[in-house]
Amino acid sequence: MTAVVTGSTSGIGRAIALSLAREGWDVLVQGRNVETAAAVAGEIARLGRRAPVILADLADPVQIERLMDDAWAALGGYVDLWINNAGADVLTGSALHRPFAERLQRLLDVDLRGTLLCSHLVGQRMLAQGGGQIINVGWDQALTGGVGTESGQIFAAAKAGVTGFSKALARGLAPSVRVNVIAPGWIETAWGETVNRELYERLRRQTPLQRWGTPDDVAAAVLYLASPADLMAVIRELGGESRHLMVFGHNPGMNECANRLSAGDHIDNLPTCGVFTAQFDIRSWGDLDWNSGQEAEFDYPKNHP
Repeated sequence: MTAVVTGSTSGIGRAIALSLAREGWDVLVQGRNVETAAAVAGEIARLGRRAPVILADLADPVQIERLMDDAWAALGGYVDLWINNAGADVLTGSALHRPFAERLQRLLDVDLRGTLLCSHLVGQRMLAQGGGQIINVGWDQALTGGVGTESGQIFAAAKAGVTGFSKALARGLAPSVRVNVIAPGWIETAWGETVNRELYERLRRQTPLQRWGTPDDVAAAVLYLASPADLMAVIRELGGESRHLMVFGHNPGMNECANRLSAGDHIDNLPTCGVFTAQFDIRSWGDLDWNSGQEAEFDYPKNHP
C-alpha cells in the first residue's frame, strides 16, 4: 500500500505518516524543509517501509503539478491514499503579527487552493488508475463559527471551503475513489503548545473528553478511514468542543443499524455500526439506504464524557 501525506514533516502530518508506516504502508513525505523531511523519512525507514521525500510549496500551482508526477513515479506508478494535511502556519512566531490580508491570503493559497488543486489532480489520476482514496483535513470550528478572533475567521473561511469542496468531490469521484474529510478540534501542535494556560484550560473544559487532542488521535482517525472497508464518510467535525458528525457511505451494515433502531433497539446493542456505536447517538435516520450513499446526522449523547 502506498500513501502520500502532505505537510508530513511535523505535527499531525508526521503522526499520520508514522502511523501509516507502522501499519505497513509506504509513505511519501512532503514538506518544504529538507532536514525535517529527511528526519521523518528516516523514522519511516526504520519501521521497514519506503519513504521517498519530495519538497514542494503547495502555494505554487506549478510545484503542485510537479508533485503529482514525482509522487506517482516515486511510488511505482500507483498511489492508494493521498492525504492533504499541509497548512500554512499563521499562528506562531512572526507570522502571527502579519497584516490580516497577508495571513488570509497565505491560508487561502495553501490550505484552500493547495488542497483543492491537489485533490482535483489526484482524483483524476486515481480515476485513471482504477481507484484510490483522498483524505482532506478541515477544522471542527469552520462550520460553526465557534472562534470569533481574526485567526478564527480566516481559518473558518479556508477550512469551510475544504469541507464543502470535499463533499462535492466525494460525489463526483464515487464510487471508484473515496473522499473523506477529518476536522480535528483542539490539538496540541506547535500552536497548542504555546497558548496561555487560561485559554488552554478553557478549551480543555469545553472538550467532551476533557482534554486536548494529540496528533496521534488524528492519525487514528485517518487509519480508520484508510481501511479497505467499503465505507465513504465525510466527517464534518471530529474532536474539539463540537458534537456533530455527518456521514454518508456505502456500508451494508448500516442498513441493519437503521432497521434495528427503527424497531426500538438501543444503539449500544448494534456492533455492526462499529466506531459510531461507542461515541454517537443518532439524531435522524429518515428513510436511509446506506448502500446508495445517502446522508445521516449523529450527535454525541448528552452524558458522553
